Amino acid sequence: SEDGLVLTSGGSIGSDSSHVVLWNRKFYRGDIRVEYDFTRLDTTDVETVAIIYLCATGSQENGVGYDIMSWNDKRRIPAMKTYFNNMDLYHISYAVEKGDTLETDYVRGRRYMPQSGRGLAGTALSDEYFDTGLFETGKKHHVVVTKYGEELFMEVMTEGARRLFHFDLSSHPLLDEGYIGLRQMWGRQSLYSDFRVSQIKDDAVVTDSEV
Repeated sequence: SEDGLVLTSGGSIGSDSSHVVLWNRKFYRGDIRVEYDFTRLDTTDVETVAIIYLCATGSQENGVGYDIMSWNDKRRIPAMKTYFNNMDLYHISYAVEKGDTLETDYVRGRRYMPQSGRGLAGTALSDEYFDTGLFETGKKHHVVVTKYGEELFMEVMTEGARRLFHFDLSSHPLLDEGYIGLRQMWGRQSLYSDFRVSQIKDDAVVTDSEV
């Protein structure tokens, strides 16, 4: 609509088929900045999160191609394990719901490493942030995610609050290209608007008009 894109995941709590992942179709290389407005619309009180994926490529093992678009059929049911067992990517989870209060939320980064064969073990990026108090239902948040060299940032701005979250990428093998995706676990509904991707070249930000 004129307000943006409403993305709604399924309502079967605990079911992999109730997750949803929306991918940008363009393959980006180098340092990037992703910018968008995010408004949580749901009021669920079950444990669930929203996630942004960056630099997503396939592991090239077990029939999985480097270009993730070549094996979309394997993700008809978008189980989390299908992603962390088969994709190299950066992940930031946010807008977490772990009960009936925002006091238990977190912002957390990961670097999926399917070649390790250890699932999510060892994928956490430092630092982790708890009790942010952000992402209240119905409140617009402006989100800016920047991958630059060996650092990953998420800046979140909303009325009355502004927070910057930083993750160190040097502790894991670096990624420098791939797709961008938005994941929602079960029970979530969110409004996304003004979604823009920029590439950082020679310290200058060049906005992509073909997102």
